[in-house]
Amino acid sequence: MKECPSCRRCYDDKSNFCPIDGIGLTLSLSGPRLLGGKYRLERLIARGGMGAIYQAVQEELSRLIAIKVLNPEFVNNPTALERFRREALASANLKHPNIVTIYDFGVTPSGSSFIAMEFLKGRSLSVLLEQEGKLGLDRTLKIIEPICQALTEAHHKGIIHRDLKPDNIMLEQSGTNEVVKVVDFGLAKLKQRAEQRRITGNLVVGTFDYMSPEQCQSLDLDPTSDIYSLGVMLYEMLTGRVPFHSQSRLATIYQHINEPPRPPREFAPEIPQLVESVILKALAKDPRDRQQSSKELFEELVEASQDVSLASGVSNRQQRLLEDTGKLIKPEAERKKINSALKKHLV
Repeated sequence: MKECPSCRRCYDDKSNFCPIDGIGLTLSLSGPRLLGGKYRLERLIARGGMGAIYQAVQEELSRLIAIKVLNPEFVNNPTALERFRREALASANLKHPNIVTIYDFGVTPSGSSFIAMEFLKGRSLSVLLEQEGKLGLDRTLKIIEPICQALTEAHHKGIIHRDLKPDNIMLEQSGTNEVVKVVDFGLAKLKQRAEQRRITGNLVVGTFDYMSPEQCQSLDLDPTSDIYSLGVMLYEMLTGRVPFHSQSRLATIYQHINEPPRPPREFAPEIPQLVESVILKALAKDPRDRQQSSKELFEELVEASQDVSLASGVSNRQQRLLEDTGKLIKPEAERKKINSALKKHLV
């Protein structure tokens, strides 16, 4: 199959030029444009670390869908193929209005593995943040609530997303309502530890700006790893920046593992102190110090957002949250005490 490098439309191998743009076509996938004899690829939407997403049509039902195809360079990699198969298995078992629906999984005669899923019309949270810089508290809560509900369903079924980030949150307009969808469980892990070691070994998998300290170290993960990633997203949504980011990946990993985050109110003073405490708790280095579920995280956010000033008084739960979070924030002088030799190596 070939595609146009300009409009990204897909064509059969016999075509050489795009009739719309007049541009020469480039080889995209090995094999025919009709995947599995029933899914006709129409246009490339995006390429990711492991695969490409195409807009397609399920011919028997004339249904518009999305197809994720594993990148050709991974076809002969058993580890990547197994991880890709797990994406289909994990996602297909999740039935929730805020999780993308999986229709099918297959392998073509040419060896290309693919997943057929619902087609989402909208923009990602990352695009929204690029356009608006940062979000207000009310807008943030409206987006975070369905994400937490989706994760509650996934965690209940023993599935950890492992790659939560704004790119994997879709905002789809449905009439006057906005529907939030969590996508791409390609890094999801079923909680069988022996199986996990067999599949990933010591490979660090995820997006560095949003990875938990334990994920950075390739340790066994539980749902609190997703809570950490949610904390990073909350931080970014309310401040317009992630808590940790460096020019080198190794430096970012070091920060996740060793450095406390700067308090969000340093960059966005309008954030209520109690909300800041909820975020910092989610970003605790020790998983045991974080909220233990996405439900708990959202409940704390709602309670914290209802008290926009400490003058109105705090509940016992809120007082404990402030005290516990205070232990996680170190003074500025102490934050700068990084081994100079190691820091020089990282940057």
